[in-house]
Amino acid sequence: MKVLWKIVNLYEKNNAWKMNGKKVSGVKNKIIEKKRKIGSATEQL
Repeated sequence: MKVLWKIVNLYEKNNAWKMNGKKVSGVKNKIIEKKRKIGSATEQL
Protein backbone atom coordinates (compact mmCIF):
# COMPACT_ATOMS: atom_id res chain seq x y z
CA MET A 1 0.00 0.00 0.00
CA LYS A 2 2.86 2.38 0.70
CA VAL A 3 4.19 1.91 -2.84
CA LEU A 4 0.75 2.68 -4.27
CA TRP A 5 0.58 5.85 -2.14
CA LYS A 6 4.00 6.94 -3.45
CA ILE A 7 2.83 6.44 -7.05
CA VAL A 8 -0.33 8.47 -6.39
CA ASN A 9 1.78 11.16 -4.74
CA LEU A 10 4.14 11.34 -7.72
CA TYR A 11 1.20 11.48 -10.12
CA GLU A 12 -0.35 14.38 -8.20
CA LYS A 13 3.00 16.20 -8.14
CA ASN A 14 3.34 15.68 -11.91
CA ASN A 15 -0.09 17.23 -12.47
CA ALA A 16 0.85 20.17 -10.25
CA TRP A 17 4.08 20.63 -12.21
CA LYS A 18 2.20 20.55 -15.50
CA MET A 19 -0.31 23.12 -14.23
CA ASN A 20 2.55 25.31 -12.99
CA GLY A 21 4.64 24.48 -16.06
CA LYS A 22 4.79 28.06 -17.30
CA LYS A 23 5.87 29.36 -13.89
CA VAL A 24 8.43 26.58 -13.53
CA SER A 25 9.90 27.12 -17.00
CA GLY A 26 10.15 30.83 -16.23
CA VAL A 27 12.07 30.09 -13.04
CA LYS A 28 14.30 27.61 -14.89
CA ASN A 29 15.04 30.22 -17.56
CA LYS A 30 16.01 32.74 -14.88
CA ILE A 31 18.34 30.19 -13.27
CA ILE A 32 19.88 29.34 -16.66
CA GLU A 33 20.40 33.04 -17.37
CA LYS A 34 22.11 33.51 -14.00
CA LYS A 35 24.34 30.50 -14.66
CA ARG A 36 25.25 31.95 -18.08
CA LYS A 37 26.13 35.31 -16.53
CA ILE A 38 28.25 33.60 -13.87
CA GLY A 39 29.84 31.40 -16.55
CA SER A 40 30.76 34.36 -18.78
CA ALA A 41 32.10 36.24 -15.74
CA THR A 42 34.34 33.30 -14.78
CA GLU A 43 35.53 32.97 -18.38
CA GLN A 44 36.65 36.60 -18.35
CA LEU A 45 38.78 36.08 -15.22
